[in-house]
Amino acid sequence: MKYRGIGLRRLSTEEQAADGRAGLLRQHEEIRLAARKHDVDLVRIIDIVDVSGTQVSETPEFQQLVLELREPGIHGLVVAAIDRLVRPDDFTAFSIFQIFLKNRKLIWTPSGEIDVAEDAGFMQAMMQGLMAGLDRRKILRNTQLAKEENRKRGRCANATITLPQGVDFDFKTGRWSWVEPEAGRLKEAFALLLSRTMTVRAIARRLGYPCERTLYNKLRNPIWIGIREYRHKRGEKYPTRNGRQSDRRKVLRDEPLRVPIEIEPLISVVEFEHAQEILAGVRHQWNKSRQAESRFESSGLIYCICGEPFYSKGDRRRGKHDFYYCRSQHRGGRGCGATKPKREQLDHTLTAFVAETFTKPKTLRALIDSASQAAGTERIKAEIGAAGRELDRLRIEKQRLLSQSVKGFFSESEIEREARRIEIEKQAISSRLRGAEQTLAASALDGRAVAAAIASVFGEFEFLSLSDRKRILGRYVSKIQVSKGQISQVTIKLPAAVAINRIRTGTGS
Repeated sequence: MKYRGIGLRRLSTEEQAADGRAGLLRQHEEIRLAARKHDVDLVRIIDIVDVSGTQVSETPEFQQLVLELREPGIHGLVVAAIDRLVRPDDFTAFSIFQIFLKNRKLIWTPSGEIDVAEDAGFMQAMMQGLMAGLDRRKILRNTQLAKEENRKRGRCANATITLPQGVDFDFKTGRWSWVEPEAGRLKEAFALLLSRTMTVRAIARRLGYPCERTLYNKLRNPIWIGIREYRHKRGEKYPTRNGRQSDRRKVLRDEPLRVPIEIEPLISVVEFEHAQEILAGVRHQWNKSRQAESRFESSGLIYCICGEPFYSKGDRRRGKHDFYYCRSQHRGGRGCGATKPKREQLDHTLTAFVAETFTKPKTLRALIDSASQAAGTERIKAEIGAAGRELDRLRIEKQRLLSQSVKGFFSESEIEREARRIEIEKQAISSRLRGAEQTLAASALDGRAVAAAIASVFGEFEFLSLSDRKRILGRYVSKIQVSKGQISQVTIKLPAAVAINRIRTGTGS
């Protein structure tokens, strides 16, 4: 053989690769014909499945292929057609040919040999890639138009998995049907809701729904009176890892599309509208309760000794109490063994602690001075210097990335991913730098002035309203550690953002 090459087969969906489908077999035969025609010895054939032609370069299979193409013993790639390698949706997608140009590799198809280093091959690759991209646009446009027409005709435009449980569509006969026992369960849910004897949560528990929101959404769907409602249309695809296919974004329509479907309604229109009025009242009451001020004064501030935050749980039933509990116990978690302190006791303890400690300038000044002495000035200066050097490195990386993007070395998705990584690292380092600078500044604080300022703020704390106390706590307290139902440590935020720990032990604390 004159050349040694690697074959590439690609299918856009997993369904095309299923048994009985000829997609992979057809490509395999065309690759063998191209290899025989151009005297190429196939080292191996790579399969890329469930990947769009716009995302081939994102897949790990293709990344491995790039490494193999750099080997001097491999002369190029064999494909059934250029559209198996790329179907560009923008001009950055053409950068995939840069790999072949840089490494002086060939592309073979049954119709001919393409050498992108030559003028003719350069033009041929670009033209065939462009035609593949236009073909993809046409396919996508025709598919979307056909689906929209099916929706307007009252047919199911997508797979039946997109339908709510309890209804089905036969694509052969074009008929809709109810599916038991789910349809019967929905009908019973409507009856219980209209009787006003049970809440949505109670109905969901009685009928075996995983949560009340699932039932709530089902009850809002007009399909039960024979109307399909489409509030959204599909936009661009979500970015994915490894280049695999993903869902498209939901874009809100200017006007919802409501289409009658041929099926006997599960309930009457009057019953459905009455149910919607009840559900609207439930939603209003829920929003109202969410907007009401929380009676949990310590929420968002208290943490367990295991490091997890404490959540709040309200219970107004007779003989019951509001309480806090560790996040490790949330939703049936095994928990860390921490007790569940009652809201009234813990909030009262916190108020008393603040009144006892934060209103005394001498106590506060001693804490500030001890924190300043322990700041470790030289170590902090070293951290600031290291953070500055890291930011300079990221700045250079970003400039290099912009330069490479202009030259078309990377696809748009690759550039976005790298830019996102650089930005995340920059934010983390900047945050660390600000903290170190603030700690360094705190080491030079006038302890007497800061202590007096804090004491003046908390002077009237125990006499303020709940909302005012929560506002002040949120501004000056960053963390409260609770152990065995008692406050064991409070971390406060000073004007220069230095944190000082105040340890409190003993019963009743």
